[in-house]
Amino acid sequence: MALTRSSTVAPPFRTVEEGVARLVGHNGPKPLVLADTADNPGIGAAGDSTFLLRRLIERKVGGVAIAPFWDTHATLAAFEAGVGARLKLRIGGKLGPASGDPVDALVTVKGLARDAYQPFGKAMTPMGNMAWLRIGERDEDAIDIVVNDYRTQAFSPPCFTAVGIDIAKCRGLIVKSTQHFRAAFMPVADEILYVSAPGSGSMDMRALPFARVTRAVWPRVADPHARA
Repeated sequence: MALTRSSTVAPPFRTVEEGVARLVGHNGPKPLVLADTADNPGIGAAGDSTFLLRRLIERKVGGVAIAPFWDTHATLAAFEAGVGARLKLRIGGKLGPASGDPVDALVTVKGLARDAYQPFGKAMTPMGNMAWLRIGERDEDAIDIVVNDYRTQAFSPPCFTAVGIDIAKCRGLIVKSTQHFRAAFMPVADEILYVSAPGSGSMDMRALPFARVTRAVWPRVADPHARA
């Protein structure tokens, strides 16, 4: 049976600008969840891309938390500084060009957790050491970043709450994951959107360049079997 709608097998992907714009306008009772699908370590991405973080800072969008952000150096620095410390850190963008440029920011260490875990189904998956870094002051104006030293994707809310973040107070949550997060986040989310940010693990097949394929292929062409 021929498929006539891309949405039957793939979700609609928002651009970074569209995703951030939705956060700006979100006033729901629960957080809006954005999935940074291209930076999912579960499909080989680094887990340290900065594209969404940088746009949040540029547009001064607060009340948003991001997890998990794989950055061993920032995590170590946070543990050495301790809870309550304020310091300038270079966050993310360390593995390569697909991660974007690092973000330099003045942060406050709000919480720490050693050897943390997050549930995925009946299993407990490691997060390693985790640190909650805050850019800004008040809950509604701040950007909260959870950095950790164990490269993994977001599976469930403890990737935020293990370090003390109250996700019910967040306007939005950004998870570095593709799909495995969905079951655990649906009960706490007002809505879930998939964002096609730059990165090495893009799931938006329409955006991938083909160097050798010249014939019509789905999803670049809605119906590749249609007769001209």
